[in-house]
Amino acid sequence: MTHIRFRPPQSDQFLGLAPFLRMSLLKKDLLPISQQIFAELETQANNPELLMNASIVMQIYNHNQLAMEAQEQALEIQRTFYLPAQQPAKIRLLVLSTPGDLAENTPIDCLLEGWDIDLIFYYFNESPIVWDSLPDFDIVLVASCYSTTHQALFQNLSKQLKNCPKPVLNQPQFIVNTERSKASQILQAIPGLLMPPTASIHRDDLMNIARFKDTLNTYFNWAEFPIILRPIDSDAGKDLEKINTPEAITDYLNQVEDTSFYLSNFIDYADEQQLYTKIRIVLIAGKAFISHLAITTDWKIHYLNAEMEQSPEKRGIEQNFMENFDQFVQKHKVALDGIYQQSGLDYIGIDCAEMPSGELLVFEIDHDMIVHGMDDETIFPYKPHFAQKIPEAFRELLIERMD
Repeated sequence: MTHIRFRPPQSDQFLGLAPFLRMSLLKKDLLPISQQIFAELETQANNPELLMNASIVMQIYNHNQLAMEAQEQALEIQRTFYLPAQQPAKIRLLVLSTPGDLAENTPIDCLLEGWDIDLIFYYFNESPIVWDSLPDFDIVLVASCYSTTHQALFQNLSKQLKNCPKPVLNQPQFIVNTERSKASQILQAIPGLLMPPTASIHRDDLMNIARFKDTLNTYFNWAEFPIILRPIDSDAGKDLEKINTPEAITDYLNQVEDTSFYLSNFIDYADEQQLYTKIRIVLIAGKAFISHLAITTDWKIHYLNAEMEQSPEKRGIEQNFMENFDQFVQKHKVALDGIYQQSGLDYIGIDCAEMPSGELLVFEIDHDMIVHGMDDETIFPYKPHFAQKIPEAFRELLIERMD
């Protein structure tokens, strides 16, 4: 199959995230296309495609309130957006999404950029889905991530999907398994897998611990310092911090205004060189694929802050890991199989590490992780071979379920 690696975005079409992510990763200037979108909005203020594109641009530039206003305006006009394949389409995938920021839904367009798959995004709400009114589609992906605000929507969607005329991937009743406390519960008994217990806690209870009115064990018999705190529904490491003492809770709460948080024990996964390595894996119908590996001196690791581009040594380690990934999969087969079985999801990402003791330490499982093949091939020449395997497997899954 021939792949079109990059198609310059056209401002008057619905773009999705993929072209902006590609331009960012390849260090291309986003300003010209952004200015073009806003210039066209001046004369086409009610163009829903332009409004959705503007919403994405404003999120990239951290103007989130304006972004949500633009998105809301677009969805008042229409709820279906079309992203055609970049070559003759063989599959029409209906992507059921919820309104919200870029972290709310599986960024499937980033995974499938350049493939022969039409993407039909439908932003559902509490209203009934009239299947016959949607563009023709072959199969459905539920892209919406779990959120405390989505519970009623998911229950309603589960009922509506019973009448869906086509196969459905990532059924909403299983997406709840990605919620952090739920995930920690269902993965606890899997041999060879380590995931710290995680539970929600209210701000007032944290203040009681900070003031020595209560202890961690007042609320959770497994908890001990150091702990990790993050707000409920936060993503991408936002306001994620390690807390070493009760007093430090006060400092943290002075910086974060949220009322509900996730609390878990901190597990030190540094190697002998005091380096931290995080691995992103994708399971497609239970089969594991490598997305990336990142190395840094900071436990709070993301691929971008690991500065892999600046380090040939780190890239060499990532390349070696990718080339020997089958050995890693075989070593952790029981753990990976357990994640697939317990999650119930057809497509799911795993952020994890390997403990010095050999266990698979799982940080998070979710279907909304960014997975792509857009890295600069002059810097990461080894990546395309492995990156292509993921959309290939996803395409095979679509065809298999369609039959």
